[in-house]
Amino acid sequence: MNNKSSIIKQQLINKRILITGCTGFLGKVLLEKIIREIPDVASITLLIRGNDKYPTAEERFKHEIAPASIFDALRERDPVALNKIFEDKIQCVTGEITEHNFGLDQHQWDELSQQVDMIVNSAASVNFREALDQALAINTLSIYNLINFSEAAGNVPIVHVSTCYVNGFNEGEMGEAIVGPAGKSIAQHSDGYYDVESLITEFQLAIEETKKANKDKSKLTEELIELGAQTANQYGWNDTYTFTKWMAEQLLFHRLTGKTLTVLRPSIIESTYIEPVGGWIEGVKVADAMIMAYARQKVSFFPGRKDSLMDIIPADFVSNGILYSMAKSFKDPGASRIYQCCSGGSNPITVQQLIDYVVEEGTTNYAKYDRLFYAKPTKPFNIMNKSLFQAIIGVVAFQVSSLHKVKKLIGLKTSTKAVDDIETVKVLSKIYAFYGDMNVVYSNKKMLALTEEFGEADKALFPLNASLIDWKHYIRDVHFAGLQKYALEDRKVIQMRRQKLKENINSVAKAS
Repeated sequence: MNNKSSIIKQQLINKRILITGCTGFLGKVLLEKIIREIPDVASITLLIRGNDKYPTAEERFKHEIAPASIFDALRERDPVALNKIFEDKIQCVTGEITEHNFGLDQHQWDELSQQVDMIVNSAASVNFREALDQALAINTLSIYNLINFSEAAGNVPIVHVSTCYVNGFNEGEMGEAIVGPAGKSIAQHSDGYYDVESLITEFQLAIEETKKANKDKSKLTEELIELGAQTANQYGWNDTYTFTKWMAEQLLFHRLTGKTLTVLRPSIIESTYIEPVGGWIEGVKVADAMIMAYARQKVSFFPGRKDSLMDIIPADFVSNGILYSMAKSFKDPGASRIYQCCSGGSNPITVQQLIDYVVEEGTTNYAKYDRLFYAKPTKPFNIMNKSLFQAIIGVVAFQVSSLHKVKKLIGLKTSTKAVDDIETVKVLSKIYAFYGDMNVVYSNKKMLALTEEFGEADKALFPLNASLIDWKHYIRDVHFAGLQKYALEDRKVIQMRRQKLKENINSVAKAS
């Protein structure tokens, strides 16, 4: 299929693209797709924060991105060509999105701003229980630095990856539009966005007060986590992550009025469906909490509602949504747009259907997934009302904690493992129960209309319509295999690590 028939390829050829968040799961999927389908981009600049192990962007790219298994198909096809693209097309810049000028000196900032035609921001903290100060810095306040960079580069377009869950506790059909809080009211501007800048100031004051009142660092972190959760709930969001992502959207709509902005909201991003290989994933995602709970036989019940939609979208569909958004930005500049990349509106899967597929695959083929299943599952896996589940967990937690205290009091050997496990389940149920008990359908009519506008060539090259997904095949054949192959470590590796840790602890104990 030639470039002339693909609008996406036409629009992105010879463009200079800056991407944030490329060390993450979605960022790697996007990078691989660009290299594979649009190798004629002029350049790809990756803004990467250094860490203790790899202080520079180049080192992190070399050790954490380039070796990723998502590039295996390209490596096998033509390793020389892949390395040439890595060397010729990819520029790595060591910078911090949360810092002024990305932490660059003025010369570096000015030079970088002259080398970019488009910004794709996929950087975020997706920790649902992030401390409020950290979540604000990464997910919200960093937007100011992106906007400043866009302006310095000549008002280049921004594609910002958000989440469908910025809709918070709102119910019903939620479309591709600015959404307001379902809780405590927030002033709305006549242009549609909400005034969050005064709120941010309030939150920063609350953060400072919390820090002054808590000198113990371990307690301070927990206090800031709870402050974030309580604040999010008060205004109508389930967690700090979704609330801070919603605030980021408001800043963008406010500061980029009349400029080229696209906010792309994916739902729950899971393993790839087709490209470059089915099932590619890094780590364990939201819906996988349910799968892992069943596979490890930790619990027999999961909080949720049988008929609630579990809005899942494969990562390759989301990366294609980003590419559509980028092309549209160049094709028709000067507008703000919102697209939702999701499945609930066109090909819904319920919590019960998901569990049925998980149980069917688990009971039939558990031996194929030794990293996921430690034995054949024998417990049932049922959906329980969220409130009832949390009430029962609360009672069990009290009983386990009381037994632990009694044993300790009378001098019997005891362990905190059971207490810790129950507390973990309580925390996880608070976070994940929301995603399994929702009265909302996310609509992606504008996103699908864009695919119609671009035509059949791009539909074939960059599929994103969830109606293409066979859920039974995806969950049982694709996703399970992906978890086994890519997300979970070999049990022998885990056991070796535990043994080494045990030996280290024993040697330290003997030395002391």
